[in-house]
Amino acid sequence: MMIVWQEFDPRVFPIWAFSLIVCEFFVHYRWRASLICSNCGFDPVLYKKNPERAQSAVNQFVAKRRQDPSFLLTKSGQHLISRRKPIGNLEALKRELYPKEIGITVVPQQSLKDVVH
Repeated sequence: MMIVWQEFDPRVFPIWAFSLIVCEFFVHYRWRASLICSNCGFDPVLYKKNPERAQSAVNQFVAKRRQDPSFLLTKSGQHLISRRKPIGNLEALKRELYPKEIGITVVPQQSLKDVVH
């Protein structure tokens, strides 16, 4: 203020107030951007306002992520790959999920009530 106008000038206060508003806007914007999960796209503030919109945002994020082959190179993608079941257990998994298609008949076990009495 003193450097520009060489004396006390009331024009400084509106300039200061405007710059303060702009700074607060960017602080709030950065805060909102930091809340969104980078792995799934979940936004808690959006969920609080409208859960359906938050769900659709997460679904869009995941759909876009599935289409992106570079996702598998990220730390999250590698974590998903390492959690997959080994291919050696594939036959056992098929028998467990689809017993009738493979020809295995499943005999129901006795209920606990029948065993106790």
